[in-house]
Amino acid sequence: MKVPDTVLKAVIFDLDGTLYNSNAIKIDMAFRNISQLYMLISLLDVRNKCRGIDFYTKNRFHVNLFNEMQKRTGKNASGIEQWYFEVFYPGFVTLLKKKYRARKEMESALTSLKHNGIHTAVLSDYLFVRERLEAIRLESALFDIIASSEDYGVLKPSRRPLLDIALQLGVKEEQVLVIGDRDDTDGKGAEMAKMQYLNINKSKRQGLSCMHLLSYSVSQ
Repeated sequence: MKVPDTVLKAVIFDLDGTLYNSNAIKIDMAFRNISQLYMLISLLDVRNKCRGIDFYTKNRFHVNLFNEMQKRTGKNASGIEQWYFEVFYPGFVTLLKKKYRARKEMESALTSLKHNGIHTAVLSDYLFVRERLEAIRLESALFDIIASSEDYGVLKPSRRPLLDIALQLGVKEEQVLVIGDRDDTDGKGAEMAKMQYLNINKSKRQGLSCMHLLSYSVSQ
């Protein structure tokens, strides 16, 4: 991996597919929600169609999400909201806790970054970020900022959450590296925010070995 010439001061990680291997997550979620598979399919479809639309607040995002799902499922919006927060998300966390773990050496890589004075943050498209970190056995204390795009009212790719995290950390955009697993979401967002980007799955070296190399290189 070629480390960017710009001295890095912060790394923003995606969660699903980056901090852990999520190749089978959709299949596992489908089996877990088999009795209400239509709800899960509707959710994923509507969320995908929301990409690129900035609703500016979490509330406005959810109103649109639940209304659009209502059109597709015929279920009332309040029932969808209840399913979303009381069934979907708790089930997501339980599934991660049961079947998924953080990538090998992820914890030590994050510790190395912080030891070398590099800020760390995680930005996920989904809510329950702390709970999902704990489910894959990663301490939330490893990150300076834990955030969800959903809380901002806009899904990836969007530069607004990334720029806000940089602002909170007190670093310039060009001093931030975004590490993700999808070029169309994580990569595009980083590009729009004028940040560096690394696709964890495309790296020639295996995942965390790259991050260890990064953690030592950026401190030079």
